Amino acid sequence: MNNGLQTYLRLLDYGRKYWIVFTVGALAMLIFAITDTGFAFLIKVLTDSFAGNVDSFESMNLKWLLPIGVILIFFVRGLSGFFSTYNMSWISRHVIRRIRSDVYQKFLYLPTSFLDQKSNADLLSKVIFNIEQVSESTANVLTVLIRDSLTIIALTIYMVYLSPMLSAVIFTAAPVIAMIVKILSNLFRRYSERIQDSMGDVTHAIKETLQNHRIIKIFNG
Repeated sequence: MNNGLQTYLRLLDYGRKYWIVFTVGALAMLIFAITDTGFAFLIKVLTDSFAGNVDSFESMNLKWLLPIGVILIFFVRGLSGFFSTYNMSWISRHVIRRIRSDVYQKFLYLPTSFLDQKSNADLLSKVIFNIEQVSESTANVLTVLIRDSLTIIALTIYMVYLSPMLSAVIFTAAPVIAMIVKILSNLFRRYSERIQDSMGDVTHAIKETLQNHRIIKIFNG
């Protein structure tokens, strides 16, 4: 776990110079979380209107305010979602470029004995596939950690405001949900490592096939 955390912190260090883009993306995520809460508020107002829990004056106003509110929330939600996704993807691409550049520089100074022991296709797969997967995972984790956490906090506050008793019942199930998420996370991580290892074998097979296609055709392979 500590090794995973250290690796993740090293990846974050690559993106530290893009803190302005990250700040804009984080603000967009905050707005995205607020729009989720606003949409929940509109749903409550709409259901109260259908149930007849509002007077005639408020009902007349809702006929104008609800459509405008829905359009405004979806517009702001789409705009903030675009900027949050775009900014994190932009940072991810630049981090990938920097890591690949560092790995390439490392390759230039590796001893010949190491390169003779390792498959060229396996090393190529690490540069092309593994770095891509790791950097994109970092961007996805940041997006989930910030945007989804803010959304959960905002909706939780609104839920407690509406019904403290129902909120208490839901909170009792939180440890069970957290345990399930942890188990699935460890499972997906193991599968991800297997996929990364298998990509080296796939790259090796394709590389050998393309380089030796004449021999394969001679023997009708």
